[in-house]
Amino acid sequence: MNDTVAVALVTGGSTLVAAVVSSWLALRAAGRQAQTQRLQASEERLEARAMAQRGIRREVYRKFLEQASETRRLVFALRTSADLDQAEFDAAAGQAREAIRELAAVEPLIMLEGPEPVIDAAEKVVAALRHEHSAARALYLDRRPGPWQNYEEAQAQRIQALRDLWTTARKALGSDISTA
Repeated sequence: MNDTVAVALVTGGSTLVAAVVSSWLALRAAGRQAQTQRLQASEERLEARAMAQRGIRREVYRKFLEQASETRRLVFALRTSADLDQAEFDAAAGQAREAIRELAAVEPLIMLEGPEPVIDAAEKVVAALRHEHSAARALYLDRRPGPWQNYEEAQAQRIQALRDLWTTARKALGSDISTA
């Protein structure tokens, strides 16, 4: 009986140790799995937040660029207004000035969403359109060669400012086609 009890005790003890070790290993595996799932969920939330931020930025940039395109069209039309009388020119210039004002009203959205390079580029677009508007007005009032040169410089400045904005906006959205 002593041998039987000893065998039973050793068997029971090893079964108990095996159960404890198995439970401990299962608990550790479950803990690691839970930690991995928490980390994965956190990464997914961060990615979803980043995608939402990109979507918001894309919409703000789109709205600004649409308004800039319309403003550019109105300001550019002033260049060819030599045949207009003063009242017609003033109306066209007022419409272009109002478009610039509306564009400047969208600019704070760019400032809110950023990043800094896009903010700088948007400010340059507004400034370039204002400069081109002034140059077109001077061109209408004084038809000598000097204002034409100033207008062409203002136009080139506006074209470059828009290109810079497109480039920085694509980079900010993570879709810079020059690196794709």
